[in-house]
Amino acid sequence: MVAGYEIHVLLIIGAAFLVAGGIKGVIGVGTPLVVVPVGALLLPPTIVLSFLIVPIIAANAYQYFSSELRGESIRRFWPAATAQLIAATITTQFLVRIDPDNLKLMLGVAISCFALLQVIRVDVDIAPRHERFLQIGTGAMAGGIGGVTGFQGPLLMVMLFTLKIGKDMFVTAMAMFFLVSYLPMFATLSAASILGWQELLISLAATVPLVLGIKFGERFRKRVSQELFRKLIATMLVIIGCNLIWISLSAS
Repeated sequence: MVAGYEIHVLLIIGAAFLVAGGIKGVIGVGTPLVVVPVGALLLPPTIVLSFLIVPIIAANAYQYFSSELRGESIRRFWPAATAQLIAATITTQFLVRIDPDNLKLMLGVAISCFALLQVIRVDVDIAPRHERFLQIGTGAMAGGIGGVTGFQGPLLMVMLFTLKIGKDMFVTAMAMFFLVSYLPMFATLSAASILGWQELLISLAATVPLVLGIKFGERFRKRVSQELFRKLIATMLVIIGCNLIWISLSAS
């Protein structure tokens, strides 16, 4: 037993973090999609989520602050990040009566449809003069839905995908958005005593395999073409969308 948990359970979860880090290193997203399903087979989902907080904050801080594009990303995408934070704060406080499962279902269907359109190569072009409006609208919707469901990333991924930015800027911008969303969650879980000292210790330890996986994935990303990167993101969006639909239908 380590920190109250069986060693084999921690080893399996550590392996999940390593694999998740590899995926995140390549495309900038995907950690919960790997860790939560694996961890939930062994532990209550709330405990698994508490393990995620520190590694995700550390991983996104690493990806953001180690990027040469961090300054450019915040100069370009601060409207979306600001709208995201404000909307998440508001919905968390005042819209708690909304059924999160219905929101997940709608979000899952919308994201899956968008991603499938990209797979069959239906292009969407956004004029530069409209980008700020797109950012504010997307950031507000992502933060609003995320404040109720915990899923802020998918809509922001769709926005960045639509803007056709480079793969390194995509990863840097998503790291910034995730930092904006997960730091308040860390405070909430701590205040609710879900993130106890044992979970905090394991969460800190889980940072190591996640970051190692990211560093390996980053090496692979350098060999990935922009076209292949977009296909990987479209595929991940389909997976995320289907996962949201499945979660919402399973709960109903």
